[in-house]
Amino acid sequence: MAELEKTTPFLWIGENMNERNQNVAIACLLVLVLTPNFALAYVDPGMGSLIIQAAIAGMAGASLFFRETIGKFLKALFKKK
Repeated sequence: MAELEKTTPFLWIGENMNERNQNVAIACLLVLVLTPNFALAYVDPGMGSLIIQAAIAGMAGASLFFRETIGKFLKALFKKK
């Protein structure tokens, strides 16, 4: 039975990789390194107010949700003995 070749990861540039695969790996690495990592996205004023409204609603909802739990904790903490 023939000895199985060692398999190498696609982006690993080693001795067992043929010339075409090596060129593809280098091209992929160059594309990843040279592309910009920021997005030029437009956010209109309506979206900004929606984000602020969602944040305020989330804080208000969380405070109402945990009010009973925090109240019980504070009563137990400051309970007279």
